[in-house]
Amino acid sequence: MSKINDFLNKVKISTKFTVMNTCLIIIIIVLISMTINITVHKVLAEYLTAEVKEKSALLEENIQYLTRRAGNATELFSTDPRFREIIEKGDRRAGIETGLTVMRSTGFNYLVITDRTGRVIARAHAPDRYGDTISDQVTLQKALKGERAAGIEEGAVVKFSVRAA
Repeated sequence: MSKINDFLNKVKISTKFTVMNTCLIIIIIVLISMTINITVHKVLAEYLTAEVKEKSALLEENIQYLTRRAGNATELFSTDPRFREIIEKGDRRAGIETGLTVMRSTGFNYLVITDRTGRVIARAHAPDRYGDTISDQVTLQKALKGERAAGIEEGAVVKFSVRAA
């Protein structure tokens, strides 16, 4: 302790004030930085949380709208004699033409027509792809059992899509 006192006695008063002021400035800068950092994080977290909630609500609303729309379209297609004839005859060309017309009028990005086993008769959005089976899709499995189904499903080409059958 005496060494510290001896050292402090030898140091000029101006040096002592400079060191004290420097320490005080460093403490003030650290406190201001911490306050800004905490405030920005809190405000940013609140903003981002509100933004995510708003966007997710909008997305949920949009998904419900698309699901209802796809379900309603499926309801119409099931009573349309053109689709029945396409399915009964396995008429790929008519399936593509009718599918393209439906896609243009509804704004759908894709339309697939299958037979009663889930084998693809026609894909209006990809006319060269047909003959394979999509019976592993949940919505189609329900449709093959006579149930109406619409919802989001994971796909091979599109990661998630609204499907109805």
